[in-house]
Amino acid sequence: MKETLVPPEERVEKAPRRLLPLRGKDILLSVAFGLGVLAAAYFIMVPGGIEGQSQPLSLSGVALGPVPTVGEPAPNIQVMGLDGEMWRISDFRGQAVWLNFWATWCPPCRAENPDIEAIYQEFKAQGLVVLALSVAESPATVREYAERVGLSYTIGLDSNRFAAARYRVVGLPTHIFIDRQGVIRAYRIGALSEKSMRAMVEEVLREP
Repeated sequence: MKETLVPPEERVEKAPRRLLPLRGKDILLSVAFGLGVLAAAYFIMVPGGIEGQSQPLSLSGVALGPVPTVGEPAPNIQVMGLDGEMWRISDFRGQAVWLNFWATWCPPCRAENPDIEAIYQEFKAQGLVVLALSVAESPATVREYAERVGLSYTIGLDSNRFAAARYRVVGLPTHIFIDRQGVIRAYRIGALSEKSMRAMVEEVLREP
């Protein structure tokens, strides 16, 4: 019996598949991708999600106490105002409080400040209080900016970032809306549109 000859170009041998070891660069890329997915998931899962831009914030203080939660009482932090007065969240019980963490170096914060001022002027007679906490800035810097821009709502100084750490602030601006009974009704990370600001303020003012 004659042996059938197979042309060389048709002689395909299937070599066993081998797993190649991961290089250091591959491991780093995989870790970076995983962290990116986790970060995106975190911001998407925050109540309300991200509406606008925000600036990341590195906290130096240790966050103590339970995590601020929508539907639960707001942490009763104590902060020094730009005017030198000390105040607590509880000092404004009976009024709707709009707690805003911001900084003069934060572009999204600066962009939304005029809208915050306009809405404050519109709703302050109905019991709205805006408490804007400047994070890790000097009084002189904040005072010069507030006077130049014309901000009339209450501005506090979170120089040591303890208030930001207590409220688990990871990006600026961060907006927290507290009803007349001191309960958190909304927590938003990132700049808000004027429409969203108005909706949040009207909702928190309606809370019994």
